[in-house]
Amino acid sequence: MEIQKAIDNLISMKTEIEFESDDTKQMKRIKIDTINEAIKALKKQMED
Repeated sequence: MEIQKAIDNLISMKTEIEFESDDTKQMKRIKIDTINEAIKALKKQMED
């Protein structure tokens, strides 16, 4: 999977968690933070 596609998929997952998930607020925050870190790492990898 190309990096930009992975980033796009992670952003979609993040949106779904924020607006559609039945998770607790704390669980949503953990998932969103993890996704944000993955996006950041992938963007850095694109720069290298």
